[in-house]
Amino acid sequence: MAGLGLSLDIKGAAELTKKLASKTIKDPLQEGIKKITQTLLGLVKKATVVDMGELRSGITHKIEPFVGRVGTNVKYASFVEKGTRPHFPPVEPIEEWAQRHGMKGAGFAIARAISKRGTQAAHMMGGRRVKGEGMFAYGLEKLKDKLPNLLKGIGKDIKTEFDK
Repeated sequence: MAGLGLSLDIKGAAELTKKLASKTIKDPLQEGIKKITQTLLGLVKKATVVDMGELRSGITHKIEPFVGRVGTNVKYASFVEKGTRPHFPPVEPIEEWAQRHGMKGAGFAIARAISKRGTQAAHMMGGRRVKGEGMFAYGLEKLKDKLPNLLKGIGKDIKTEFDK
């Protein structure tokens, strides 16, 4: 593009650049991401099926600049979230679970049923267990309903800072 150029002078650019500084845009946006992440965390935890509480307490969040994450490192979380194909699980933990739920001696029968049918994904809705969708998928679905108001809040906060 030798010999060809374009110069653009935007009146008020210095003022606009100043308005787009950290406090005006970045801070309200980061605060909004924090609120959205914490809302999702609450929804996922509330939807997590509970036996002894390990899975629910293992769901955590992390907020970085312009990124919010909700997740877990609990080994069996993906099985609750997605379900499993038929497999023969170890009987001992199944028996421990069965005993906690008043089904002493049923561990082998439950393991055998899992070997034939697998397990279904599950989440909690209100006080009942719902099969077919895990807690993260359910939480994201519920977040969609809350997102418009959360985004409006970010917009209001940015406008408030911009108008200062």
